[in-house]
Amino acid sequence: AMCVSNVSCVSDAADTSAEPEAAVDSTLTWSKCDTYNIGTANFAEFEGGIEKFYQLLAENIHYPEDAMTDSVSGRVIVEITIGTDGEIKTPRVVKGIHPSLDKEAVRAISNIGENGGRFTPARDNDGKAIETTYVLPVAFKLQ
Repeated sequence: AMCVSNVSCVSDAADTSAEPEAAVDSTLTWSKCDTYNIGTANFAEFEGGIEKFYQLLAENIHYPEDAMTDSVSGRVIVEITIGTDGEIKTPRVVKGIHPSLDKEAVRAISNIGENGGRFTPARDNDGKAIETTYVLPVAFKLQ
């Protein structure tokens, strides 16, 4: 069994707003190692590509006013489970930095799923859809 970490993706989301906004971190990692051969198993992939996922996240995320007032920035680490049906399930904060930023990161990721954003589920060596877990760092930067 193997484990993959630091699967990197690039976000082309451009900040066109003069207001402080959350910048979306572009690192996607596996938080668990499933006992299947990476060489023949397929990972979960966001429909439209991971760049689309980050674009939707950047469009959905808002910098909470109290966090701006307190000049709080940093990364919220959120774990998401991709179900066997490709749906985003149970986003939860693994490492938070501020209650409002933590809540906003979970809300924005949940919003993608609630608005039809889904993944093609991961599959094991036999082609059976399997549940997988990702860890997403969401960076909030005052600009």
